[in-house]
Amino acid sequence: MKKFYKKLSIAVASLGLLLQLSSASAAVITFDYTNTVTVGDNFTVNVFADLTGDELFSFGFDLTSLTNNVSFLSSTVHPAFVPDNINDVDGSLFDIFDVVTGNLQLASLTFSADAVGTDTISLLGNDTNFGGLFSLLAVDDINISFDVNVIDAVKDVPVPPTFGLLALGLLAVVRLRKKGESQN
Repeated sequence: MKKFYKKLSIAVASLGLLLQLSSASAAVITFDYTNTVTVGDNFTVNVFADLTGDELFSFGFDLTSLTNNVSFLSSTVHPAFVPDNINDVDGSLFDIFDVVTGNLQLASLTFSADAVGTDTISLLGNDTNFGGLFSLLAVDDINISFDVNVIDAVKDVPVPPTFGLLALGLLAVVRLRKKGESQN
């Protein structure tokens, strides 16, 4: 009986260590985007997850904007995932035997720049709203944000009509001068 409890305690300790190690290797979310855009333009933000040493089965997150200077238009998820339509952006593996690991692009998000100013866009996902990263080793919450600076479009400076009049006046002076020289 003592051997059984010893083996059981070793198994429980090993499981605890495995769970501790898995939570320490949480996925890292990064972005690829241009942080300065012009009013009226659409822009894309690519969302990446580094899952080194783990396998992703599904993900999901909602988008929030602090100042509403930008609007969320659409998203495209990695081809291995099928959108679940629970969160703003989400997906689950179509074939659970597919292995999705390493550094991969989760989604491409398309926004429109609506008003001048800086906006903070947040990606929020946790397991209470069926969001986050669900992998073989852990369930990781997503709570990350990035800033976008929306600027006004540079307007072309019109050439004042007086430049045209000045040019006509100079042409007239040159013509009169040539006419005067030819008569002498």
